[in-house]
Amino acid sequence: MREAERAENMIKYKKDIMNRPRKQWFQGNKRREALKADSKEDLKNLGNKFESTLLQQFKTKKKDKKAHQK
Repeated sequence: MREAERAENMIKYKKDIMNRPRKQWFQGNKRREALKADSKEDLKNLGNKFESTLLQQFKTKKKDKKAHQK
């Protein structure tokens, strides 16, 4: 039912729809590529920080366990 109404409106208002201005990106391709590269770098840095934090916690637990055994 809804698809039929949509198709009917597309036919009925085709001229109006086609006369609308094209959508534009607010960013140019260079800016978009730069943001993509920055995002990848941020993700990489975040992953490295997370891994180092986990490693540090593991070492702390291991040290605590050894101290507890003595």
